[in-house]
Amino acid sequence: MPSYEVILNNLQDIHKVLKSKGVAFIHLRTESLFSPNTVKKTLKRIIPNSIWTTLGFKPFTFDDTWTGTSLTRKNIQQLCTSANLKILQFIDDPTHSPGTRIFLVATPMPLPITS
Repeated sequence: MPSYEVILNNLQDIHKVLKSKGVAFIHLRTESLFSPNTVKKTLKRIIPNSIWTTLGFKPFTFDDTWTGTSLTRKNIQQLCTSANLKILQFIDDPTHSPGTRIFLVATPMPLPITS
């Protein structure tokens, strides 16, 4: 997902459609400090696009929206709180490099009652 705003909107949509005892199983990017995409984003900031083009890379492959947004567990907790989702569990994704992907297991929190 390209941005925190898009992720928050998606989590809010999940809250809207989940039944009160429903459970969401969500796959998120949680890159470690030296993951390939973190290195790629750093290189993009320090090396001009013209050099990447000369080397045969297409600039869009280094676009942050293409590689997605990386989240920390704290970011995920904040997003879930904003979307009224209660985190039940984090599960590391064994099919990716350690620290790069996570499964979020969440359930809806009741919306506050307003008068």
